[in-house]
Amino acid sequence: HMVLKQTGKELAGTAGPDTERQWQIVKGKIDGAKITFEVLADGPVISFELTLVDGHLKGTARAEMDGRSMSAVVDVQRKMN
Repeated sequence: HMVLKQTGKELAGTAGPDTERQWQIVKGKIDGAKITFEVLADGPVISFELTLVDGHLKGTARAEMDGRSMSAVVDVQRKMN
């Protein structure tokens, strides 16, 4: 779950596994269709590299913790209220 706010080429907001557990987005940047940001989770810093494709933000999330590298495929779609 992500709550994103764009101001020019800057991105702010929160991201997390659900609406209850959200962490602050830092270093958020938008360059054309490319979006990068970091999330300061309870453990590792998670780095996101996403691209806007057909109304979805698609890409990867990467983190390192205790000498282990972790990654995940990300596909986020806007939820309309």
